[in-house]
Amino acid sequence: MGLGPAGVAPRSHAGVGWGALWDSVCTVALMVVMAISAVVVGVVVVGVMAGYIS
Repeated sequence: MGLGPAGVAPRSHAGVGWGALWDSVCTVALMVVMAISAVVVGVVVVGVMAGYIS
């Protein structure tokens, strides 16, 4: 069977809409997590560099 959003979504007329909405939510969540991770890594790197410099 299909493993895409259509295969996971409920078998109804609203299934496609919910699948697209779920994809959007997952994409935004992934972007937010990546952004937070980048900020945390940046802060740690700057802190370590400042510690070594001083």
